[in-house]
Amino acid sequence: MDLQAEKIQLVKLILDTDDKSLLKAVRSVFKEATSQPKDITSKVADSIGSGMNEVKQHLDGKTELRSAKDLLNEL
Repeated sequence: MDLQAEKIQLVKLILDTDDKSLLKAVRSVFKEATSQPKDITSKVADSIGSGMNEVKQHLDGKTELRSAKDLLNEL
């Protein structure tokens, strides 16, 4: 999948969630990523992508979401 398609997929997942703790976690990841070197930024972006895929699976009824605390502990 190309970069533009990845961005669109992430935006859709963010727009589809009503979980404020998840949105706060995403925001904090972006804030942290902008203060870190580029190699860490790509790792953070991968983590966000994985998290957004989990949200999509949850919206499809395939999995349960983890708490924001568990998500942040994983980072």
